[in-house]
Amino acid sequence: MNPHGSPYILINATVPSELLVIIYQVHCFNHLTLICQNLKYLIMSLNNLAHIRKNITTNKNILAGIMRGIGFRQHSDKGKSAGLYARKPGLTIKEFEDDNHKWNKLKKYKQFIPSRTQTLSKIVHEDNMQLMNEANLPNFSQTEWTTSNEFKSFSNFIITKNGFHNKVHVDENDINAWSYGIFSFIQKHNFDPVPTSIPLNGH
Repeated sequence: MNPHGSPYILINATVPSELLVIIYQVHCFNHLTLICQNLKYLIMSLNNLAHIRKNITTNKNILAGIMRGIGFRQHSDKGKSAGLYARKPGLTIKEFEDDNHKWNKLKKYKQFIPSRTQTLSKIVHEDNMQLMNEANLPNFSQTEWTTSNEFKSFSNFIITKNGFHNKVHVDENDINAWSYGIFSFIQKHNFDPVPTSIPLNGH
C-alpha cells in the first residue's frame, strides 16, 4: 500500500433531493508513517476527551449508539446559549487537569487536521475556511468564542461509537456543506486503533 494511504476513492450517491459525494482514503496502521502515527494519536486523543463528556441527547435522529461533542457548539437548544460541549458532572480535580492537558496536546494538531481535508479537496477546504470566517466561528483550538485570525478548520469534533447510526435526514442548521470523518476500530480499554476482524486493507 502507498505509505501515504490508498488512492482516493470517489462515490456519488443520491438521497432524497440531494446529491451525496463521498471521497475516502484508506490508511493501514501496520505501516508506521508519520500520517498514520498522527491519525492514531488523534483517534486515541478524541476518544479520551469524549470519554468524560456528556452524551448528546438533543439529536432526535439517533437510532442507536453514543454521540458526544468536543469543542464549540451552536445555540440550537431552547433556552441555552452557545458555548463548549460540557464535561460530565462530578469530575475530580485530577480528571479536570488531565482533560486540560490532553486538550492542550490536541491543539498541536490544528495544522495536521486541516491538512488531511486539504488533501481530499483543496477547493472544499478553502470554502469551509471562508464560511467560518464569514460567520465568525471559532476554531476548535481557541479557548473562547472570540474573533481570531488563526488558521481555521473546524469548530468541534463529534465522536460516535457503540454501533451509532441515525435516521436518514439533512441537518438544516449547518452552514457547511461537508464533513470530515475518521472511521476506525479501537480497543475499549485504551482507545488504541486496532485492525479489523474482517478482511479490509486499513482504516
